[in-house]
Amino acid sequence: MKPSFMVLVTLAVASACTRAPGRARSGDTTMAIDVRTYLPASPGDRWRVHNEPTDTFDHYGISAIDALGHAVMHGTDHATIDLYDVRATAAFLVSPEGRALVPVIALPIRRGSETAYTVPQGSGVGRCTLSVTATEESRTIAGSRFAHCFSQQRVCAMPAGGGLPIATTITEDETYCPTVGRVFRRFRSEPPLPFPGVPSDRRSTVVSFHVRGAPVLPPTTPIADRLIVVPSDLAAVCGGAVASTVLYRSATAGTRPPMSGLVIASDASEADVLLGFAMTDGPFVIEARPSAGELAAYVGADTRPSNGLVIRNAPPLRVGFSEASVFVRVTPNPSCTERASRIEPLLRSLLH
Repeated sequence: MKPSFMVLVTLAVASACTRAPGRARSGDTTMAIDVRTYLPASPGDRWRVHNEPTDTFDHYGISAIDALGHAVMHGTDHATIDLYDVRATAAFLVSPEGRALVPVIALPIRRGSETAYTVPQGSGVGRCTLSVTATEESRTIAGSRFAHCFSQQRVCAMPAGGGLPIATTITEDETYCPTVGRVFRRFRSEPPLPFPGVPSDRRSTVVSFHVRGAPVLPPTTPIADRLIVVPSDLAAVCGGAVASTVLYRSATAGTRPPMSGLVIASDASEADVLLGFAMTDGPFVIEARPSAGELAAYVGADTRPSNGLVIRNAPPLRVGFSEASVFVRVTPNPSCTERASRIEPLLRSLLH
């Protein structure tokens, strides 16, 4: 998976976090919140985000709870997992041993309130401030209206070292809403990052989600926004790790990042969704389209029915099924052909 710059910065640190006095403006009120409501952390929770200016998508999800009770999050733009300690009064990104690394949400939620912390960076120390910038906001996400949202800003003055050639100020603006979590993030660096293909001003907005306790996606939600498949799903089905991911909202149109070994089927259409996951011996591909015609024809020649599935015997082996007016076909990587059908229940649940 392509590494997230902030993951490379934050996961290598062991920060000492200290609370600075909250500085409230006249007339501001404090939002009484349970942080756990604003940072969902149940296994199976997942989000789809749209990235600008690249016009690409990423998927994130909670894959497990570890032995220390930390939520394990994995995403398609992460080089490693993230571990979150989420409590009623605060949430932290933590080390595998449970050491607090970076505050994610810190009380009180009051405009102007600040939390200061430091992060080791190379041979120096980065100095960061997390401040609340707005409260009692409203947002509409995937057709659902959320009230009592808040925004915060994280500013880190980072010295040179640890991957940064020169001193850099990193600013992140975030918005969190109850039951659904972080719905917006903007990342900026000054001066611009000297890494080819890595924008120094980028925005990520949640466009859909499957989260326990959050509203259910409406039936009109596009297929691509319902099929939120994350790398840990493929690891559970096939074993091994996912090296990279492509998430095409259209198999034949729009922004389509390349993937080694991925071949677009000759019958693919603009209405098709395609998700590709690079495994060690080739891509695992999930395609879907609005149901039309015969499922067997979509799966391919030389097919047979099997327990509600349609199996293609001729290469490439495929598994197909129909759910919620959608045709789905799965073309696994060679080492996963015997296990590919195991992903069917998950895909069906996401399409409801």
